[in-house]
Amino acid sequence: LARAVIGKPDILILDEATNAIDLEMESRIFDRVRKALPRATMIVITHRENVEQADVSLQMEWGEVVGWTDTKPEQLHRDPVSTR
Repeated sequence: LARAVIGKPDILILDEATNAIDLEMESRIFDRVRKALPRATMIVITHRENVEQADVSLQMEWGEVVGWTDTKPEQLHRDPVSTR
């Protein structure tokens, strides 16, 4: 994770990067990553259902989007599900 942040990517994909830590530590890590990469798009792949810091949360089953939650609607200009 540290190497990825140092590279200053425009898009950061985290696949189960925080599955072995508790929710409090996960929140602290995501806060620091957002501060280090304020303009980056973070795609977080997780089995956890409560990703509180997400702007949009997509629920997928077998490769299909079956639901989504928009936690910050003022920042979105379109439905993320319809932009496949």
